[in-house]
Amino acid sequence: MALQPSGSALPPWLARRLGLTRAGAPPSEDPAQDRALIARSLSFLFLAGATVSLIWLLLPHAESTDDLGVIAMTAGAYATGIVLFTGFDRLPTFAYKLAITMATVVITGAIFANHENGSTYVLFYFWATVYAFAFFSLTQAIFQTALVGVAFGSVLYLQQEIWEEEIARWLLVMATTFAAGLLVRFLTGTLRHRSLHDPLTSLPNRRLYLQRLDEALSRASQDNRAKKVGVVFLDLDGFKYINDSLGHHVGDALLVGVSDRLSDALRPEDLTARFGGDEFALLCEDIDSDAAALAIGERINQALEAPFSVGGNELHVSASVGVALAAPGEDNGDALLRDADAAMYAAKQRGRARCELFGEPLRERATERLSIENDLRHAIERDELEVFYQPIVRLDDGKVAGVEALIRWQHPERGLVNPGEFIAIAEDTGLIVPIGELVLDRACAQIAKWDAEGGALAGVYASVNVSARQLPNSALLLTVDRTLARHSLDPARLTLELTESVLMEQGLAPTATMAALRQLGVRLALDDFGTGYSSLSYLQRFPLDTLKIDRAFVSGIGSRGREEAITGAIITMASALGITVVAEGIETVAQLNVLQGLKCPLGQGYLFARPAPASELLDSLDRRRGDLRLAS
Repeated sequence: MALQPSGSALPPWLARRLGLTRAGAPPSEDPAQDRALIARSLSFLFLAGATVSLIWLLLPHAESTDDLGVIAMTAGAYATGIVLFTGFDRLPTFAYKLAITMATVVITGAIFANHENGSTYVLFYFWATVYAFAFFSLTQAIFQTALVGVAFGSVLYLQQEIWEEEIARWLLVMATTFAAGLLVRFLTGTLRHRSLHDPLTSLPNRRLYLQRLDEALSRASQDNRAKKVGVVFLDLDGFKYINDSLGHHVGDALLVGVSDRLSDALRPEDLTARFGGDEFALLCEDIDSDAAALAIGERINQALEAPFSVGGNELHVSASVGVALAAPGEDNGDALLRDADAAMYAAKQRGRARCELFGEPLRERATERLSIENDLRHAIERDELEVFYQPIVRLDDGKVAGVEALIRWQHPERGLVNPGEFIAIAEDTGLIVPIGELVLDRACAQIAKWDAEGGALAGVYASVNVSARQLPNSALLLTVDRTLARHSLDPARLTLELTESVLMEQGLAPTATMAALRQLGVRLALDDFGTGYSSLSYLQRFPLDTLKIDRAFVSGIGSRGREEAITGAIITMASALGITVVAEGIETVAQLNVLQGLKCPLGQGYLFARPAPASELLDSLDRRRGDLRLAS
């Protein structure tokens, strides 16, 4: 089951020279996986040889030639070639091996029939032997070489009056054929190994992993006493930050170190594969319980606990691990791998550096997620997405300064879907880009409409959220520019909100985009300020106009705790830097009073109004103002 180095008996230097690296032996000699390639290659051999014979028959040739014999061999070659070409998906493997032997027989017959020009066909002996070396076992290849030697030797012996120096000719042809066969065998083995293994770590790749998984599931289904087959899928936590900050060469070296530790942490019969990036998959047979499956994930993270020393850097990495066990009789490897991936995704969402086992709750969640994703793909074209607005209020006089545009999904069956249920899915699938463009367009259109109508909301600005998928997108700047022009809106009336998590994920990448947006005249806000790790550095690195203090701080205001002190410090610091502050999540009059005392200029929250469609926003504001006057 495992890919243990078959070259372990060889000296290490020789094993490396032959490509027998630590991560696996050359691929299996069973050609079943290359059925179509073998059939078509062999059919080419027969069809090409038959065509050469046909052309030769049409040209002037010696009368001594047995034309009937050449025609018979030509017809046999054509028939065999056509059968191979059309039946590659139905013929068993032994038929291909038999075809090589048939090729030798047909070539020999053609040479016997064409006494004087038999050398025309000698080249096809060479090709038949090369194919045997390329596609079949070494035993089969040597047998074919011996068969060619006997056939060619017989031809030379029976045609001594025509062929001169037959022994020397035989030795030369056979030595050349055998040497070429060995070379082709080495090259095809190397190419097949490369096609089945990851070039960086030399671990099996996805293709070989799925092949081994199918084999394991087949064995388990045929043996009633067999235990469960387990698929373990893992993704390294925080690898992207290491790659971005220290460079890809450090990231590559780290991946090699991780692959070594994963291989050492598992049983010899287990298989470790790399799917690409920082994703690895393990295949474990004979797992007898859920606890044993979860223990694999724990063992993986224990193996990764010690720091990695790479290029003078001490790096720490953990893994989010998902495990899926095959049900009795299950033979769908792709589905099992998908389940393990879903479990890994759940592990990453729940805090990382942990292991999750795929079960019925996760299955239901994955099914629900897939359903939402499918419906979301049609939501835009069916006009199911709406934009709600929540006012951003000046705390000194209670007037509306701006509105935040918030997406809502009016599902025909589910009703109003909470953004928390579909925004993450939109991010993962890339649908957030067209959704973001829709919100931007409708928000700008609504601001222009309020301006045209006059009233309490004329002159307000629109605040629109930008996702991690949108920010590095080169089309964002063009989209913003065109949208503003389409609605004849002053760029200063548009604020784009970025979260700390977006800036953390993108690193320095968005700096140029943000500078270009500022040059366009658009204002930039940092949302959820205080929830990340490097908040203060962002004020220095990025051109920001507004800070939105996260509701986690605002909710603690009024109890004279640390939240009030931190909020006051943020407001003072931002004021000194010329940055406007918006306090989010204001829900009580007490919180409002404290924020007014701290000289916070702007705020938003349920105290003023809940998010509402544009048509209901004014009525909602009026009701809240009445309640607020009564409360005060």
